[in-house]
Amino acid sequence: MDILHLIDRLEEMVTDARRLPVGGGAVIPRQRLLDLIDRMRVAVPREVYDARELVEKQEEILHKARDEAALMLAEARERLEARITDASVVKAAILALANASGPLGACIPAPLLLRPCARFVPVL
Repeated sequence: MDILHLIDRLEEMVTDARRLPVGGGAVIPRQRLLDLIDRMRVAVPREVYDARELVEKQEEILHKARDEAALMLAEARERLEARITDASVVKAAILALANASGPLGACIPAPLLLRPCARFVPVL
């Protein structure tokens, strides 16, 4: 049976039910109602169940993607911090060599320095 037809039958059951004198309730035979509910479950198109499964899978995929994105961001931050630390060490070493006396201090090209070295003498 078509689900819409079954919903119409449920509505008929409620409208035709004997009304209680107090509270506006209605008396519907329990077994007839349960049978109709069973027929409604059977009549629900398979696509509805498929759609429910799709939504659940979509939520699972989104959750997994968010977790992976957070992990990737954390790893990228760690790599960035390591590179910043490495760059600071290199900068400090270049500056130390530039300020050192002797032949090593005079051999560092100016573009490698963050501030020009007045003592740069090209080695030929």
